[in-house]
Amino acid sequence: MGRPHKYRKLSQFRPKFNHFLPNGKIQDKFEKIYLTAEEFEALRLKHYVNLKQNSAAEEMKISQTTFSRILGKAHQKVTQALVEGLGITIQSHPTSTPCPVVMDSPGSANYLRGNPLKTAFYGYSCLNCGYEWALDDSLNSKYDKPEKPICPECHSKNTYKLIKKMHV
Repeated sequence: MGRPHKYRKLSQFRPKFNHFLPNGKIQDKFEKIYLTAEEFEALRLKHYVNLKQNSAAEEMKISQTTFSRILGKAHQKVTQALVEGLGITIQSHPTSTPCPVVMDSPGSANYLRGNPLKTAFYGYSCLNCGYEWALDDSLNSKYDKPEKPICPECHSKNTYKLIKKMHV
């Protein structure tokens, strides 16, 4: 089993547009590249705010090597989209729901509850396209929720449960 996902502090900045298409293309009829919220934030801090990698990593509350890895992946995706004429979709991150887990100390499972800046997202992610989503809250019982939901973006059944803990 791998290490747990480390908190990433993401700013409240949201781009005006989440979808970028090559000129003359129709949105539903071509391939897209998906940038995660972390990749977008890394690009924004490094190239728009003009922070050095160490400062940007501190801003996101991650190590410089992790920041470099995220930034490299973002560069690769954007370059691929430009070279191959693909669309770019920036995934927003739903962090409005506070984590329901309650703890007293940083080592305990309920540590997130008392800190309004720490949240968790419970949902699903697609292994094919990387899209992340939460199921509708109206599905209350465990019998209403599908075992393996279908991705709303690419309609793949290759999905998994997702828990993300992050700083807001």
